[in-house]
Amino acid sequence: MTFGAWWHGTRDSRLGIPAPGARSTPHREVLIRGAHEAFEKERVEHESMSTVDREELARLRTFRVHVVERQARAELDLSRAGVPLSEVALTARRPGEERRGVAVIRMRRGREHQKSVAEADRAVRSAKADLDRLDAEIAAVEDRVDRHLTVAAVRCRRIHRLTHRQIAVYLRALVRAHPRGSAALAGINRLDPGLPEWINPERVRPESPDPAPPLPTPESQGPDVQRFPLRDRTFIGRHEDCEVRIDGYQVAEKHAVIERKDERWELRDLGRSDGTFQGGRPVRRTSLAALSVFDIADHRFQVSKDERELIVTPLGKCDLVVHDLSAANDRNGRPRLIDMSLVQRERTVLAVLGPSGAGKSSLFSALLGELKTLGGHLYFEGLDVRTHREQLRSQLGFVPQDDSMHRALSVESLLRFADRLRRPSDRGDGDDVVLDVCEQLNLTEHIGKPVHQLSGGQRKRVSVALEMLSRPRLLMLDEPTSGLDPGMDRDVMEMLSRYADSGCTVALVTHATEHLHLADQLLVLAPGGRPVYCGPPGGVLDALDVPSYADLMKLLEGKNGKEKVDRLVADYRAGPVVERAGQAVRETAAQQAEPTPERQRGRFRAFLRQLPILVARQAVLTFSLPAGLMPFAIAVIAAVIAAGVSEDDVLRLGEPAANATAALSILVTLCVLTGQALSYSNLVEEHNIIVREHRTGTVTAAVVLSKWLVFAAIAAMQGVIAAGVFVLWRHTPDHAVTGMPSTIELMVDLMATSVAAMSLGLFISACCKDLKTAVTVTSLVVVAQVALNGVTTDLSEFGVDAVVSWILPARWGLAAAASTVDLRGISPVAAKDPVWQHTNGWWLFDLGCLAVLTVVFTWLAVLRLNRRLR
Repeated sequence: MTFGAWWHGTRDSRLGIPAPGARSTPHREVLIRGAHEAFEKERVEHESMSTVDREELARLRTFRVHVVERQARAELDLSRAGVPLSEVALTARRPGEERRGVAVIRMRRGREHQKSVAEADRAVRSAKADLDRLDAEIAAVEDRVDRHLTVAAVRCRRIHRLTHRQIAVYLRALVRAHPRGSAALAGINRLDPGLPEWINPERVRPESPDPAPPLPTPESQGPDVQRFPLRDRTFIGRHEDCEVRIDGYQVAEKHAVIERKDERWELRDLGRSDGTFQGGRPVRRTSLAALSVFDIADHRFQVSKDERELIVTPLGKCDLVVHDLSAANDRNGRPRLIDMSLVQRERTVLAVLGPSGAGKSSLFSALLGELKTLGGHLYFEGLDVRTHREQLRSQLGFVPQDDSMHRALSVESLLRFADRLRRPSDRGDGDDVVLDVCEQLNLTEHIGKPVHQLSGGQRKRVSVALEMLSRPRLLMLDEPTSGLDPGMDRDVMEMLSRYADSGCTVALVTHATEHLHLADQLLVLAPGGRPVYCGPPGGVLDALDVPSYADLMKLLEGKNGKEKVDRLVADYRAGPVVERAGQAVRETAAQQAEPTPERQRGRFRAFLRQLPILVARQAVLTFSLPAGLMPFAIAVIAAVIAAGVSEDDVLRLGEPAANATAALSILVTLCVLTGQALSYSNLVEEHNIIVREHRTGTVTAAVVLSKWLVFAAIAAMQGVIAAGVFVLWRHTPDHAVTGMPSTIELMVDLMATSVAAMSLGLFISACCKDLKTAVTVTSLVVVAQVALNGVTTDLSEFGVDAVVSWILPARWGLAAAASTVDLRGISPVAAKDPVWQHTNGWWLFDLGCLAVLTVVFTWLAVLRLNRRLR
């Protein structure tokens, strides 16, 4: 390299290069250009090697902002908790403590105060520990970035030194042989090329974001603020007699009450509606102090600083903020969401577009709490969706792709039952709500028709009407135009646009592109739940450089365009949408932390309110079909079959009847079959409906118990019919165990058996994921009950088969019936099973076993279904 520089210098000097007044020479420019290219190559290599570390550094710095905010709030809580209790607070009595002495009360309040101080101190220490850990991680990542830069700087300085050495040899050779000597170099800059600026050791490190935005002012101010004086008893609700009147579908006539208890205020939810919330959790009873906050529907309430007023403000705009949201992979290992970021403003319609498997529905699943998220932020109405899910449940409406609703009901009955389940218990019958929704969706002329008689588009509108009853602030729809003609597609989009204009937010997944211009914002997803575009629908084709939507789908689906898709994903992450989402998250996270209620509200009141409604609906569903009387006809047929294979007086004492055991076995087995047939398919077939209603707050135990009550009544009637028909044909037994009429006692046996078998069928239905599996399991259980009822197999001795038979209703049903008719006495071939003894004790024991099985199977059905829903 040195020889080449000397040769070029000698050659140029003989040619008279440089000319007088020239500032450089061609060979010198080649050397300088080569140095700059080498510098650029080193920069690109350095950035590629440090990209991961720099992204990690940005993530850690962003997360540090939230930790600093948490520490600030924890220190504020600690300072508040550290204030010594006044004498009044030390002697304040709670409900149930009226008979306690002053010393006990002081001890309890002191312990509570110490516990709150200790919890606040632990929160501060935890935040400080997290902050120290984050600072250590940030320092380690910064050190790695510095090392990458140091290596690149060393290599650049080496290139700089070698380049200047070559230039020096070249210029020395040029001067020695040049006719004008050193005068030829008068205009040449000897310092070029210089070191690149990006390796300057005196660089200023990028500053971290502000540690924490300032907390909001203690008392809300603004044009929408309302102030109400606090009285000794202040009612909140819709009724005109309430001191604080607010409106909303989920607001009860008398929703909650604030009462003066000695020197403190106490908030109590009256249990007639969706609830009162504090910190995202339902309140049953909690104390209020200055600046305490709680939420009802879409209103926020705050006690004034002087504790004389209640300040009411809107909860927040229905803006949906998603930032860096990622979710766990599906069962096949495919990602669902990766760094999803977007901001959807109030009164807008968001359309989500993408190929199959792009994770379009995963965003909705995350909002509904049905998808496990691994990181990121998700806010709606200024509330963290993951911590305030129960509070936001009534504000979110989701219309699934399939029409998950009871098609046997009429449109009016379907909507009316849904309205009764969701509205507060002290509200009216809701005619106006149902009729208004039907009018909005052009369903008035179809309101009396059964749902199964409607067309696909009409059923879709009924499905949307189910969610619009409660007027959710965020309405999500999964492919609402699927299977509809273009005209109906446009009608649906226009209807959703009108709904958004009323002050709500709408998001829908779609494959139809003809009417996307009716949406305000379009989100395009690549496979894996990776966003590539979020903006006006009219600009998507130009932004993604494709001529049509068909080409866009082909690009996103195909493997040939993988590099372009990856580049689009990277551009989106570096674009303004992610930056706006991050800024919105920082603004939302700066809100003051909400306290946790002292006593949270359970689900028991909701269970009591929903149970009679669900029972009434199940009864209508059961008897509205033409096959509603089929269970009773089956019971008659079963009894006729059992009587037909028997002899006259088969269950009477006296002349032994050889087929008495077989007759009783057939009668009990047919009761078991008819009982299980009532319920084994019900929960399986209605699973999607149950899932949908569970999202709106329907209690699982109320669903199962409502079905059990209706089916138990039918099963009991089947037992009565079976015993009555059999006795009418083959005569009643001579006498019963308890002294009551023997026919009545036999009816009790068969009723208990049929109800226990129905409960077992309900449990099978809760466990199985499809009807085919339920049929298979039920068939196996029936075979087991026939084989282990005590007739086919001798169970009088202890063994494995005897133990298995204990969990089968047929075993104890036949034992109770055998005890009633004294089967051991009238049938010479009957086994000498001790549970068949003709005594009061054994008969009650057999019925008790049936009762225990009934309770256990029903309880297990509730647990299993609840687990599947969660």
